[in-house]
Amino acid sequence: MELFRWIVFGILALLALLLIGYNAYIAVGGMLGRVRNKSWIPILGGLCGVGALLSAPVDGLGFYWWAPLLADWGCIPGFTHTLVAYLSRRRPPHQGRPTGN
Repeated sequence: MELFRWIVFGILALLALLLIGYNAYIAVGGMLGRVRNKSWIPILGGLCGVGALLSAPVDGLGFYWWAPLLADWGCIPGFTHTLVAYLSRRRPPHQGRPTGN
């Protein structure tokens, strides 16, 4: 049973590292203007990391289940950035109530 947990941990950790790395490449490259027209993969890298830590056969790693959600740009950082960017957009001034004709 422990071998199975190591296999699951290894597969999920590898997927998480690849996806988190890809999302970081897209985010940093986009901010530096070097990567254009690419899309990050939301949530999947963070969830694979959470699964890896929760399935790890090493005691204590499950306590850090939240860390991949912070490390992956496609999770908390990306959604926070999107929300802040959306809320800080300049909106046209309110023109008042339309009059009925």
